[in-house]
Amino acid sequence: ARNTRPRNSVGGPVVVGLGDGAFPAYGASVYLQWEYACYEPGCTDPDCQGPAGGHYHSALACGKARVTPLQGYTVPRSELSGGTLASRMILKVVTALQHLDVKPVSSILLLDSECTISLLDASSKILKPFFQNRRSEIIENMNNSGNSVQWRNLIMWQVLSMLQTCVPGEQLRWLILVLAVCGSLVLNFLCWGETSGQLLEIS
Repeated sequence: ARNTRPRNSVGGPVVVGLGDGAFPAYGASVYLQWEYACYEPGCTDPDCQGPAGGHYHSALACGKARVTPLQGYTVPRSELSGGTLASRMILKVVTALQHLDVKPVSSILLLDSECTISLLDASSKILKPFFQNRRSEIIENMNNSGNSVQWRNLIMWQVLSMLQTCVPGEQLRWLILVLAVCGSLVLNFLCWGETSGQLLEIS
C-alpha cells in the first residue's frame, strides 16, 4: 500500500494544492508535506534538528485533470477553473485527514496565474458571474480547510526559495523586495495586457 506519511513524522501535515490551466485542459494536484525526525548522528543537513524535526517529506495525495468545453475557455477562465478544482481537492483531503491523531496544520494553494491571484484579492462586484462564483468558491473552500490558509504565486515562491540558498544576509532582503515589486508589475502587465478580449471578459 502507498503511504504518504513517514514513520518519524513530527506534528501534522501541510496540505499543498497546485492548480493550472490552458486552452485544452486544466488540472490540479494535492500534496502532503510532513516534517520528520532525524536519528542519524552524522547528519550534515544545516536544518536538521534531530528528534525535533528539520527534515521534510512530500507525497502526492491525489490529482485530477479535466478537458475544457468544446467551445473553449480563455486562459483566465481555464486558470481560474484549475484553482477552483485545487481548492475543492484541498477541502476533501483536509476533511479526510480529520480522523488522524494529528490534524493538518495549514493549507496552501499554489497558482502560477497572476490573473487568478488578482481575482481572489479583488472585489466580487466588478466580476462577471463565471469569475464571481468561482472566486467565492475558492475563498470558501480554503476558509473551511483550516486555520492557516494561504494562496501564493508559484513562480515567485520558487524564485525566492532559490535565492534564500544563494544570497545571504541583508542583501537578500533588498533583493527580495526589488524582485517582489518588479515581478508583480511585470506579471500584472503580461496578464492583463494579453488581449483586450480577455480584459473585457474578466471585468
